[in-house]
Parts: sequence; C-alpha cells; structure tokens
Amino acid sequence: MKRKLGLKVGAAAAGCTLALAGCGGGGGGDDTIVIGLVEDTSGPGAAYSQITSAAVRAAVDKVNEEGGVLGRQLEVVSDDDSSDPSRSPTVTRRIIGEGASVVMFTTGSGAVIANKSVMQEAEVPGLPVTSAATQVIEDPDADYMYLQAVTTAKQGEAFVGAFEAIDAEKIAILSDDTPTMAAYNEVLKDAIDEAGIEIVAEEEAATDAADVTAQLSRVEQAEPDAVLVSTVGGQIEVLYQNTANKVLPEDVQMFSLSSIGNQPQLWGQADSGALDGLVYVGAITDENPRTKEAREVMEAANDDDYVMTDYDAQAYSAVKMVANAIEETGSAEPADVHKALNSTSGFEAYYGLPDFTVSYTEDDHDGADGACGVVFTVFDGSEPSGAWDEYQPSC
Repeated sequence: MKRKLGLKVGAAAAGCTLALAGCGGGGGGDDTIVIGLVEDTSGPGAAYSQITSAAVRAAVDKVNEEGGVLGRQLEVVSDDDSSDPSRSPTVTRRIIGEGASVVMFTTGSGAVIANKSVMQEAEVPGLPVTSAATQVIEDPDADYMYLQAVTTAKQGEAFVGAFEAIDAEKIAILSDDTPTMAAYNEVLKDAIDEAGIEIVAEEEAATDAADVTAQLSRVEQAEPDAVLVSTVGGQIEVLYQNTANKVLPEDVQMFSLSSIGNQPQLWGQADSGALDGLVYVGAITDENPRTKEAREVMEAANDDDYVMTDYDAQAYSAVKMVANAIEETGSAEPADVHKALNSTSGFEAYYGLPDFTVSYTEDDHDGADGACGVVFTVFDGSEPSGAWDEYQPSC
C-alpha cells in the first residue's frame, strides 16, 4: 500500500509540529501499519533516492503478499524533501503526523542529519536506508536514529585498505557541492589522513556543471596515484569520469562511491572506456544467498531490463528488518519498535558478504557488524563485472 502526501502543510500537520511527541501513533488504522518514507524526487539526490524508494515499496508489497505484519498490511506514506536540509524536517513532521511507526529516509545525508532532533522529539525511530554518514548517529539527538549501512568512517578504513593494496601514496578527491558530500568527505578524509596517505588535490564542481576540465587539469598536475570521485551521482559523476578518461594518465586508478555502480542509467552516458577498470564501493554479491532472494523479488517487480543495485538490496533488507522488529515486539507503536530495534542482534542482511550482519544496542546505533557490508566492485567496459580481485574488507 502506498500514499504520497502533497506539499501543502495543513492544520493537522501544523498541530503535530506544535506537539510533536504526541503525533507518532503507531501506524494507520486497525488494518495497517504506516512506514514513513522521506524521499527526494526533485533534488540533487533524486537519481539514487528514487531507485531506493521504489525498492522499499517493492519490499513492502512482498511483505504484504505474504500476509503482512501482525496480521496488518504495511502502508508506505511518503513525501519529497528535495534533499534540502532546511525543508526536510517539515516533510518528516508531516509524515510522523500520519501515524508512522518508523520513518525511512532515502534522501541525502545532509537532510537526514537535519531530522535528528525531529525524530528525538517525536520519539519515533528513523532508519536511513543507504546513508553512511556517521554524523547521523552522533550526539546530540541521536537516540532514535539507526544506521544499517557501513558507516563513512568504516568505508574510509576500507578505502585505506584498497589504496594500500595498490601502493597508492598520493590521492586526489573530486566532489560536488552538495551538503551530503560535504558531510561524507569530512569523515572520509580523516581516515585517509590518519593512515598517512597524502591528499594532493581536492576539487569541487556543481551538480549541474557542464565542464570540469580545469579541475582535472589541476589534479593531473598534482600527480596522484589514485583518484576518488565522491559525488551523489548523476550528471556530475559521468562528467568527472569522462573528463578523467581524457586528461589523466592510464595508470591512475579511479575509485568511486556507490553512486555510479547503483545508477545503471548513467553507464550508457559514459564515453567508451571511461568506466573500464573503475572500482566503486558496492554492497552486493550473489555469494550472499539472501541477496539472491532480494534479487528474485526485485526482478519480479520490475521490467525485463531491470538491473539490481546495492540500493535495492539495502532497501529490501531495511524493510525486512523493520518487519522483523515489529513481529518480535508484537506491536507497531513507535516506542515498542524503538525497543525492538535496540535489541536487534545478528540480523542477517540482504547485502554485503555472506557473513555480514546488523546489530544495535541502546547505546550503539552503528548497525554494521564489521566492514564486510562493503564489496569493492570493478567495471569491465561499461558495466560492473564483479568483486575487485585486489582487495576486499573483512568482517
């Protein structure tokens, strides 16, 4: 079941803003449990948010087909925040006002971080589906936020392992101008600096930039051993990859975040050879039998040309984990779901390597049990070909 909210803030929503702690009602009517979904359909994170949101809905449909949770159907109530940190809290309050038992976020990390105090005041658990931003679960106001993805800090350590595996001592970083990437890069650079790897160049461009030749020329002059493209994806990611292919020497290893691997619509926009050999932070491998299950569900819900992404698997895993928590506690009340999530231990995720699990305690909402939720994946030609042979993080 699905329901999208409009953009007009009505009297009911305004009332919930004034008395937020009383607005989380445990979800819908007697026959439904509301799963809130804050998504980006119109902003800089739309490319990945819409993939993830569609997967959340497909996973909810699958749970409902199998009888729902506690004999009730799950209902997705969603709204668009454009990944705008100034707008997102209003959107989230409105969704909480619809009686959400939990709110999932597929929007940008900057917007997610802006919602910490909202979830704290409302006492409703929040689950960013793909965000890895460590700031989401750092004090203050972090009691009701849960991360399931491998955090930025752990990803930073994984990148260090990858750089060291190829003897890369000098790194350049190419990024965009979004709040999401500003927050991500801050943590990532700390891990690189602590490892003694030199960052010899940092360049930035707008997400709608038409030319990044100047940025890549400066990177070339810095003579890095490897280049990390750290963007939200979309046009700017392809532009960086195409320009790097023209400007940088062939022996410079290109790395990227999950964005390029999880936006198949971008692959055809890349120049011939621009993606060949690119290594990105993936999260899926068919060595994980649960990933195979998620793949079957997603393939059944999509067209014949569907390509599964990490976002799909993470969305499927998030829905299954929340459904499991509600079943375990026997209640869809936000307070009970919060307690159940705090007791989640060794949940076998539907992404990552086979041994990857997610656990929470009352004092620790960094769910990833190790870095093996990351699967470094390499492009062969214009498509991902599988796990990178040079290095993989361990659990």
